[in-house]
Amino acid sequence: MFRLDTILEHWAEIYKPLSHNPEHRNTFFRVSEITGQSRFIRNFTVQPSPCMAYLAHIDAEVAPQNYRQVSYRHTVYFLVRQMNEKGKTDLTDEDAAADARYSTDEMAQALLSMLHALVQTAATGTLPAEAAKLPASHRDFILRTALDDSASRTALRGLRLTEAHWGTMPVQFNGWQVCGMTIEQIAPRNLCINPEDYTQE
Repeated sequence: MFRLDTILEHWAEIYKPLSHNPEHRNTFFRVSEITGQSRFIRNFTVQPSPCMAYLAHIDAEVAPQNYRQVSYRHTVYFLVRQMNEKGKTDLTDEDAAADARYSTDEMAQALLSMLHALVQTAATGTLPAEAAKLPASHRDFILRTALDDSASRTALRGLRLTEAHWGTMPVQFNGWQVCGMTIEQIAPRNLCINPEDYTQE
């Protein structure tokens, strides 16, 4: 099964501002809701900034245009601590708040650029020109992810990146600026009954 969250976690590892490392610098989270109990919420006072969270819920419906397709909505959050010139959280510093919000926008657009490269590679079988300057391991990540199998290629091509939407929220968690992004994915709908899923008489 296509798992966008796995792709996002790897991106968080190679994207320099996040530099996610599950053992030493955890900046990527799977959450049930952005304000619900999670490792981030339990540690937000000492959590490195910036961070990224993926809403690990299934949000889907039969695509309105075609009953043979399913429309999935993926939700991603970018979180940046609002800090003043002294590196301290300052809820009254509006300049720091604006800087943090603009940082979330930069991360959202950087993610869309990487996903666009994955979609293009899945569609054409070759890396887009803008990916040529990336380190070899990162280019390999794009190729392996986009060309892994026919299901992955179909899933990536189903991402509707031109319709992605993102926006900031009021300050959260005592000084964190949060930007939520939604991305739609169109996937084939399985209309066939699998006899192996049923008990045999």
